[in-house]
Amino acid sequence: MSLRCLGRALKYVKSVEWAVTSTGGAAIAALQVVHHKHCPDPNCENEGHCHIRVRRVDGTSGAEWVRANGTLDQCRESIGRCFKGVPIDVFDEIFEADERGLSRECLDLVEAAAAARHGAVVGECAICMEDLDGMQVVGGFAKLRVSVLPCGHAFHLSCYKQWARKHTTCPASSSSSSIAMAGILVVGLGPCGLAAVKECAANGLDVVGVDAAAEIGGVFRAHDDGCYEGLHLTTSNVMMAFGDFPPNDGWIKYSTKDEYAAYLKRYVDTFDLAKRLELRTRVIRASRDNGAWKVVTLYNNFDVTRDFAGLVVATGANATPKMPTCFAGFQGNITHSKDYKERSRFAGARVLVVGAGESASDVAAEIARVAEATTIWSRRPVVFAPRFPELNLTDPNHDEYATLLDSKALRVNDFLEWATTARVGSFWPVWAYGGARQLFWRLLRSDGRAPAQAREMARGALLATNGHGVRAFWQADQSQWVTKNARVCKAIAEGSVRHVVAESVASCSGSEVTFSTGERVAADAIVCCTGYGLDFSWIAADLGCDAARPRELYKHCFPPNFKDAPVAFLGLARGHQGGIPQCGELQARYAALLFAGKAALPEDFRARAAAEGAAEREYYGRSPNLEVLVDLPSYMESVARLIGCEPRVPWWRPALCVKFLFYPAWPCWYRLRGPGADEAAAMAVLDAFPLAKSLKFTPFLPLFPVFWGFQRGVNVAAFPFVRGTPGPLRPGWLGATSKHFVLHGNALRFVDLVMP
Repeated sequence: MSLRCLGRALKYVKSVEWAVTSTGGAAIAALQVVHHKHCPDPNCENEGHCHIRVRRVDGTSGAEWVRANGTLDQCRESIGRCFKGVPIDVFDEIFEADERGLSRECLDLVEAAAAARHGAVVGECAICMEDLDGMQVVGGFAKLRVSVLPCGHAFHLSCYKQWARKHTTCPASSSSSSIAMAGILVVGLGPCGLAAVKECAANGLDVVGVDAAAEIGGVFRAHDDGCYEGLHLTTSNVMMAFGDFPPNDGWIKYSTKDEYAAYLKRYVDTFDLAKRLELRTRVIRASRDNGAWKVVTLYNNFDVTRDFAGLVVATGANATPKMPTCFAGFQGNITHSKDYKERSRFAGARVLVVGAGESASDVAAEIARVAEATTIWSRRPVVFAPRFPELNLTDPNHDEYATLLDSKALRVNDFLEWATTARVGSFWPVWAYGGARQLFWRLLRSDGRAPAQAREMARGALLATNGHGVRAFWQADQSQWVTKNARVCKAIAEGSVRHVVAESVASCSGSEVTFSTGERVAADAIVCCTGYGLDFSWIAADLGCDAARPRELYKHCFPPNFKDAPVAFLGLARGHQGGIPQCGELQARYAALLFAGKAALPEDFRARAAAEGAAEREYYGRSPNLEVLVDLPSYMESVARLIGCEPRVPWWRPALCVKFLFYPAWPCWYRLRGPGADEAAAMAVLDAFPLAKSLKFTPFLPLFPVFWGFQRGVNVAAFPFVRGTPGPLRPGWLGATSKHFVLHGNALRFVDLVMP
């Protein structure tokens, strides 16, 4: 190896690295230097293909090393030992004597070494210096890769256990606390988990993310077997995007699962998160011990125990498939939707689809194309919300799936999220918000000129929201969960799908299912689109509540015992209008600030959680078991207030003000100010949607500013007397409260009157 080749090798690392550990008061130094592993040619110039390795030699300390090796011969000999197999005369150009016996170049090299803190290379055990890839058996013992946090260095388990018998520090770091207490562990690497890893890192926290799967993405991962053909997301690419990472699709659309998986991969690459992630790693148990989270993880059938200061649970609401137990006696095939891949296997069959959520709507519509008969069963009537409301109402030939494949010509207000999350609508009087929909559905149901699928949607919505224990008609549409997918409405209207509404199954015999209403359905197969359940059985700690009931958590995120057991649950807030990642990103930002000591929970957060949970249970009275439901604009505002990033757009920027009021509550709005602000990223999204190109006039458009203006006047007049309802709904609040200020502790403030 030539000196030139060595010099080029050194350019591949930021510096020669120095790691110091302290044991019993004696300083032990390890000088990290590099050589080429595969470089048989002494005149090698092929710098791109030479493999750089890190090697370690024992010394005392940086300054003492210089003094102890102050002669030319001693320095040549000491440095030479670091480059095993390299002739000593290679270093003649370095060791030109000066007043201390070392050249300036050598002194600089040693000083750089002493300044560096880390002494490990990705892919190598920092103790034995052997590769970490795969499993190795050495001396009869399996060597297992295990990351030591927060420094991020990796070791074979057997190597580390031997080291830990005599040392209390990381073998490759000068930090004496890095082994005793790690930083933050994020469990689950779907969108919410990835956001948590990124936000913790951005706030200077040592963080590692683990996932049992082989890929990132959670339910959106690239090769997830639980996804079926034709799957499109139910919120747009802009709404699903992180606030500081714009989508690169060029225009608003509903992404496919694969497109969103690719977006998440770019997110990981852009923010350099891969080095913090551990895949194929399952968390077996997390318990509290001496003020830390003691977490047992399983990798390749070997368990490892590590300590963490904080825990983020981002396994989401799609952990364990729920299977109904009411089909005893049925002799056909019963599967869960996670096992449904494509419709052809049901060609010519009679199929019963259980459930009426987004997946059920897709699955039933697809199966109906090839099956002899398709029936969908739900316990209660359903509110179906079309992803393209305007087209659904005006075009008799509208096909939602065909439009999903090509929506380039559509405007922002053609998308469902505009009608449900725009602030100009969220600031309506709550009675007008619900009452207008009730009136609209009644008119639509009786309008013979309206498309059949639109009338079917209105019929179902009225059945779902009339009576049934809600306080008033104006609250009814909000009290019921909404299926943001109306594909099945077209199939029902055309007669290819039958919809059975019955509280329960009375009996099953052979291929016949009898419901509590007396209706009978003959079926060869049953597909259960019955969702998933929460599973936190691996958490062995007193949280002060049942985490599987999100409304017992403050902001659906923080348990009552957070201060004693620091844990944040992400992904347990699902917008009644919108999705989960938008809420999860804000949860992740706030949690990272809490873990970093840059924010604090309110002193009365337990009382607030109880009051907000009670208000949600009353408001969503028609969906008592769906505790993840939140009002998306209001919820995001409430968490943004805690962060300090709630958007405030000045009146003197009129174009931006109009967008702020009339565009959906996209995540980018919450990056304009406050901690974690990235105005450039936010404006990149907003500038991509100019007003003239993004909004079109519709008969409904004028209603939004009219009711918003009316309620704004009411808010101003009532402000001295009524300042919102930060708890359960109270008599007398009706005329004085915008929908935006009903839930999630959002009290009306003076600043809300003077700014948009």
